[in-house]
Amino acid sequence: MESLIQIEPSNWAQLQDIFRENWPRYVVPYMLLDTHMKYPDLTKLFQLKVYCPYGQFSNGIVAILNNETSQDLIMYPLNDTSAMEECLRTTKLIKWDKPIEIQSTTEEVLQMITRLCSKLKIEISEKEKVFTQYLDKDTGIFTDVKLPEDTYVGQLVPKHLSLVDSTWPYKSSWSQNFFKCLMNNGLTYVLYSSDHEPLAWITYEGVLTHLYCVPEHRNKGYAEFITKHAINSLLQSGKHVVAYNVETNVKPQKLFSKLGFKTIGHVYWTFVEPK
Repeated sequence: MESLIQIEPSNWAQLQDIFRENWPRYVVPYMLLDTHMKYPDLTKLFQLKVYCPYGQFSNGIVAILNNETSQDLIMYPLNDTSAMEECLRTTKLIKWDKPIEIQSTTEEVLQMITRLCSKLKIEISEKEKVFTQYLDKDTGIFTDVKLPEDTYVGQLVPKHLSLVDSTWPYKSSWSQNFFKCLMNNGLTYVLYSSDHEPLAWITYEGVLTHLYCVPEHRNKGYAEFITKHAINSLLQSGKHVVAYNVETNVKPQKLFSKLGFKTIGHVYWTFVEPK
């Protein structure tokens, strides 16, 4: 019998209630569920399914994402990892014989995966440390957001999809579809020049990510402006705001700290592959 039991989207709000109990420690899985409940196009794109070990909410979640090129996992245990660890060892749903990306890996999940390596005949091939920065939804909006001269803000448009995709460090054969989905659901924020060229942008998928400014337009305050604009939009819609920043990417970390974000911990983007 399969040990990971699928939780239907109609029950995700109940899972959110559990993640809300230890706040903001579990803000990331809370926002993951929140975003996929609000934007089913993302759920369809990622083919995301949410499971609980033995069907018990108190054991946390294992989210499985299947895109065109790989199977990705997001795991958030509650209380302890013992039930999840046993389910990961016995489940038939996860293709351990293929390379897998484990997103947003907490220290406890990393330790769990390390313990499972010999049993599952896998090894950790790479991990990248990422800081989690958080702004509460009750924070007041920024009142000093002044549009730079000869610019305007809009959504990403189809003719600029390839540009945005090309600047993403994790570009793949599938990633342009990801940005297209964000674009179609109003989850992109772009600062344009008066002649309609993108100057800076940031995207949202439950967390703010892919902040980028075109190199020849850096040091003009454009990245800070579009970030503030996006944050104000999210706060005005009643959302907590979370940002991920890679450990080595110091400038964005400093920017989000300047904007009032608290660093609430770190996670890893972890890659495992069969031995």
